[in-house]
Formats: sequence, C-alpha cells, structure tokens
Amino acid sequence: MDKLNHHFFISSGVAGGIPIGCIITNEEETNNFREGVKLLCECFPEKCCLLQNGPLIVMSDDDLKKREVLSEIWLNSTYLLCQFHVLKAVWQWLMNSENKILKEHHQELYFSFKSLMYAETEMQLKELLQNMLDNNTVRKYDKFIIYLSKLFSKKQLWCTYHRKMVLTRGNNTTNYVESLFKVLKETILGRVKAFSLVQLLDFIVTKFEKYLHSRYLDFSFGLYNKKLVKRFLPDDKGIIQNIRSLNKDNTYFEIDHHFVDLESSICTCFVGMNGKLCKHLSAVILKQNKQSTFVYSLESRKLMYEVGYWKKIGFK
Repeated sequence: MDKLNHHFFISSGVAGGIPIGCIITNEEETNNFREGVKLLCECFPEKCCLLQNGPLIVMSDDDLKKREVLSEIWLNSTYLLCQFHVLKAVWQWLMNSENKILKEHHQELYFSFKSLMYAETEMQLKELLQNMLDNNTVRKYDKFIIYLSKLFSKKQLWCTYHRKMVLTRGNNTTNYVESLFKVLKETILGRVKAFSLVQLLDFIVTKFEKYLHSRYLDFSFGLYNKKLVKRFLPDDKGIIQNIRSLNKDNTYFEIDHHFVDLESSICTCFVGMNGKLCKHLSAVILKQNKQSTFVYSLESRKLMYEVGYWKKIGFK
C-alpha cells in the first residue's frame, strides 16, 4: 500500500464526509492524476453538477500540481487551502534548521502568523500584518519575511476574512478527509499496509462501502454521536422571538436586524454568511418548525437514507 497513491474526493454533510470518488495510482505523476479525474467524471450522471459546473468549492492541501489539474477540469470552482495544512507547513518551515530560526522564537512567529489567518476584517488583517512586520523578533529574520510575503500573496486561499461570502458551511479544514482516512486505515484495513492494488480496490468497494452504508442508515434512524453533529443541531439557548416572514413561501425571514434564507441556510450575520448554523437560523428552524438538509433534521436524515440506499423516498 505504501507504493500506491490513493486520492479521495469527499463532499461534506451533516452525517460527516461522503466519498464521491477515489483514484488509485502506482505513480505520483500529474498526468496519471489528470486522467484519473477525467475517468472519474465519466462515472457521474450527465446532469450531475460535477460535470456541468464542477463543485462549488474545492478544498485541499498545498499540492500545487493537483490543484492545477483540478482547475483545468473544473474551471468555475473556488479553490481554498485547508487552514490546518497551512499552519502545519508554517510550523515545519520554522522548525527547519536550514532557515536558522532560533528555537525560542518558533512559537512567537507561529502564533503571529496564526493571528493573520483568523483575521475577520480587512482592517484587522492589515493591522496584524503591520504589527507583525514591526515586531523586533520578526525583523531579525529576513528569510521569514520573504516566506511570509509569499504566503500573504495567496491570502485569499487561506485567510478567514476572504471566506466570509464563500459557502464553506463552517468547514475551513479537510477534517472530513482525515477522519475517513483514519476509518479506512484502522477499521477497514486493520492498520495493515501490505495490500496489492486488487486487494485495496476490493476493500474500498466492498468493506468500506458496507461501513458507509451502515453509517448513513444509522444517522437516518437517529443513531448518531451528538458530539460529531453538535454544530448541526439547532440551539434553543438565547432564542430570539421576533421573527418576521418576508415572502409567501416562508423561506426568507428577518430576525434581529438580520436576514435568513432558509432554502440555502444562509444568514447575513458574520457566523452564518458562509452557511454555518447560527443563532438566527436556529431560531427560524425551531420557532417556525422548518426543515433544512444543512442541519440535523428530518430532511437531512431522509437525504442520508437515500444516499445509503441509493433510492428516493416519498414520505414528508
């Protein structure tokens, strides 16, 4: 298995990551990956959004070659970097002896960059950057300043501020991918690496498929880990009472000077503008008794049942 490279394409959902495809190659070459993505696209139905416009957002680590391949095929997608992998890369750069960063300065430089990553406004981002460049510790390392400038030139890929209007649903890392890889390695493959290509393929399309089938059905029947879906559970704490519907279909609401679009589960507040569940959306769902596939509800359970069984159901 060490000689085989496998790439999972995973869509995020209330029940966790949903694998939509996998590419297995024996060589780490760009052309192999490109052909694999093209073959994967041929497996999707003609009306699938992945064939027409591509996924809305593609989040990955900083593998430039793979992102270039995907951008050639999915021209209309928005490409983002996993914030965890960016921070990991910065820490590894600081730890690299070739860069000659003193050990006692590692954490200070790391947390300075981390504050840039989580800046919520453009003004805050500029102030933090200026403070960082004026810092005496930072000014000691010209190499770090050059490295920082290269990272900052692609800040739209990793900075929280630039994700305000991007429908990430609160996902800023590839945790869903890491979680499924852990399941595959520990539960399905039993921490054994000595698999041939045929064996690995067999485990993925049989044993792994059965695991996912069982997992989605458990979710649809209400058997879920509350800690895993906590951020998808509408919260009734500090509930807001003044809710006003703005259209006849009762899909657009005004609440506490913010507007909630129930169909897309988006709110105009800072927390909910990228599709993450906020207190305003929670209030609409709970007080108006509405359903949404983007939070834990009857609709999302129904959707996971359909994914698990690969068929539509008609109950309401």
